[in-house]
Amino acid sequence: MSVLHGSNLIAGQESSLGTAKFRSTAPASGEALEPAYAEATPQEIERAVALADSCVEYLTSVPAAQIAGLLDRIAAEIEALGDELINLATKETGLPVAR
Repeated sequence: MSVLHGSNLIAGQESSLGTAKFRSTAPASGEALEPAYAEATPQEIERAVALADSCVEYLTSVPAAQIAGLLDRIAAEIEALGDELINLATKETGLPVAR
């Protein structure tokens, strides 16, 4: 099962309210790649911005070390996507894996 799903993530929840989708294209072949990505609706954008904005004041009181820990956890989750993410990024950009 793919962990790259193409949905928007808003406050940790998958969201794809609209029907519009788009795909990335492999520059080497012109092939449309999977997954199809959900185009965020105006409502989804407004919700994401409002939720992010509601965190700003709180984050000014959070110690830098705690924010660094959060960023480390985010990085670990991205790295956990592993080969699936690397292979897709390689197809999307036409760049070699080693880059």
